[in-house]
Amino acid sequence: MRKITLFLTLLICLYGPIAHGNGISHHLAIPGTGDSQTLLRILAHEFELNNPDTPIEIPGSIGSSGGIKMLQTGKTPLARIARPLTKEEQDGTLTTLTFAMSPIVFVVNPQISNLTNITTEEILGIYSGKINQWKDLNVSLDKIFPITREQTDSSLLVLNRHIQNFATINSLTAKIIYSTPDTVETLRRYKRTIGFIPIADAINAKLHILTIDGISASPENVQSGLYKFVTPLNFIYKEKEGPSDVGQAFIDFVFSPDGERIIHENGLIPGVQPVE
Repeated sequence: MRKITLFLTLLICLYGPIAHGNGISHHLAIPGTGDSQTLLRILAHEFELNNPDTPIEIPGSIGSSGGIKMLQTGKTPLARIARPLTKEEQDGTLTTLTFAMSPIVFVVNPQISNLTNITTEEILGIYSGKINQWKDLNVSLDKIFPITREQTDSSLLVLNRHIQNFATINSLTAKIIYSTPDTVETLRRYKRTIGFIPIADAINAKLHILTIDGISASPENVQSGLYKFVTPLNFIYKEKEGPSDVGQAFIDFVFSPDGERIIHENGLIPGVQPVE
């Protein structure tokens, strides 16, 4: 018996968890972007309450490109991205499925509660260095420390598209941070910072969300197009192979009434219902 146990342990170490009778492992990791990490962890937790034998893991961010690479190399049947596919990635073998539309919001530390709105001109001033003191925004602090993201970040791409000249100035004085969770942690720890993140992360971290030019990131404003700083959150899988049985079960939950309720509760808009 001991030899059999040791043999099975060796197999698991070499090849991963043993498949069930249907040939599919009842565990699924969905790698990729940090923009949907918080929301998907909440959804995965709710899914597991009714499916305790089917754990869904949402690993730390490796970016949309990292998720696509893991999918293409066969290391996962399902990944998460927050940007359109590039021309090189659009090879006809991948299927993307938008499960939520995520507003990108500018946020500050909760202690800066008297600041409620920021204009696009002020954003450009802060990120170019022309505005570098909080007193210029009627806040009783000294130096402003803006935070930005790397050039390929999906949230930054949205801002570059909708704020004229932001792409040319945003890294002049701002500190570049390379993941959404690290951005959230920096904003929570240092009260003189300002940055931009997906709304679900702002809500769950209890950061102070600012309106932009007086327009809030409400569902109504997003759906009407009045609030323009929005990025799609997508699942992606190989069209021929599909997302796996477990992956499809999780996708079905995300698009169910319970999944859509959770998406709404976290400030996002449910995505496009998949066609049967």
